[in-house]
Amino acid sequence: MVEFAIVAPLGFLLLLGIVVAGLVEMDQIGLTNATRDAARAAAICGSSSRDSSTKLPNGSTVCSYSALKSYVSTRVSSLPSGSASKPSTSGYGSNCDTTPTNAVICVWTSTHGTVSISGSNPLDACAKGDEIEIVTQFNAQLYLPLVSNFLGTGGGSSRALTADATATCEQ
Repeated sequence: MVEFAIVAPLGFLLLLGIVVAGLVEMDQIGLTNATRDAARAAAICGSSSRDSSTKLPNGSTVCSYSALKSYVSTRVSSLPSGSASKPSTSGYGSNCDTTPTNAVICVWTSTHGTVSISGSNPLDACAKGDEIEIVTQFNAQLYLPLVSNFLGTGGGSSRALTADATATCEQ
């Protein structure tokens, strides 16, 4: 009985840590999927000569930059626990739009050279064969203070998760 009294709390803490780590991993997978879907949608919509009847994957919105930003925001905000946040915008040049609330959207040539964005609309700058990149961030809730000390960002109760996806513009 004494051994159980010593080992049980440690085993229970280990079990809770595994559950919380699993929830964080689930949020990371969801964020990666949402970012990949957004990059694919941007690649379909990319080009200043895009067909006006082309729609985003949600089927209800015609391709436009404002609709794409809304699509990204909705997908990232729909993750089950935590909150979407803006990724760091340092280090991005004239080929990136850092104005969306929870994403950074960049356009690159096929050899990863920069493509200048005019009018803060990366979709119009994306020619066939160029790459469009979307970077997102999400603060995953960690639930337990002790787990937060090990997994948390800055000792807080959440962990900042980031995802980066690239797709080739098709039009």
